[in-house]
Amino acid sequence: MGITIVAFNVKDQTRLGEIANAAARELLEKLNSARKNFPTKIFLLLLGFYTANALATILGQTGDWDVLVAGVVVAAIEAIGMLMYKKPSRILMGRLRAMTVFVNYWKAGVCLGLFVDAFKLGS
Repeated sequence: MGITIVAFNVKDQTRLGEIANAAARELLEKLNSARKNFPTKIFLLLLGFYTANALATILGQTGDWDVLVAGVVVAAIEAIGMLMYKKPSRILMGRLRAMTVFVNYWKAGVCLGLFVDAFKLGS
């Protein structure tokens, strides 16, 4: 069940009307594509948030592993971003592309979790 758009059938539609209809159609396409696998995306976002809290709490408890963990986290975030946003190739098609999109949601949760932890430490 998708969202539909109502277009006016006016014979002499203006350019502004055509632009408005095209923008509304594009927005609805983006909303419909965002609804695919929505529960999985939310789960991965929350799992990333939990992962960031676990990293900050457990591994940062002694203070010895902070630099190493920060380096690994930054390297993982950059590697996932490189896979997600580089020019699409034949290798990243189909299932591997979908997996990369899901891992990107986990990465967003990790970034959000580390951001929130930084505010907790600053207060």
